Amino acid sequence: MCKKKKAVLFAVWIVSAIFLCLTAEGADAFCVYNNTDKEFNAAECHGGKTAKGFEKNLKPGDHACCNWENKDCNEKGKKDSIVAFNVMFTQVDMDNACLDFPVKAGGWLSVSGKNGRYKCEAYFDESWDKDGDDQ
Repeated sequence: MCKKKKAVLFAVWIVSAIFLCLTAEGADAFCVYNNTDKEFNAAECHGGKTAKGFEKNLKPGDHACCNWENKDCNEKGKKDSIVAFNVMFTQVDMDNACLDFPVKAGGWLSVSGKNGRYKCEAYFDESWDKDGDDQ
């Protein structure tokens, strides 16, 4: 292969790599993560459109997301708008893990624990660390 073709291919590869890095920055979605030993239902109870907001059944280890710019999931459409969730386990006991739990629309909710000891934690993607408002 001649040097000119190699240089062109290398330039295309570099431009492609830069494009992928720029477009991959930030998922622009809130997510709910099931880090428990049971399946649960996460239903948005504040911040989304009635009957159109986020609601998913999540098995252990699963997660689901909704873009914070989606008005069905975030009526205010701002990354730091507050949305809230009711998390209820779907098995026979129907325990509530958290009720009316607030999360920033550009962040995520992690539900963790096992054997009946569960906790919900809110995180926000700009800091990539726990949100300071533990509940």
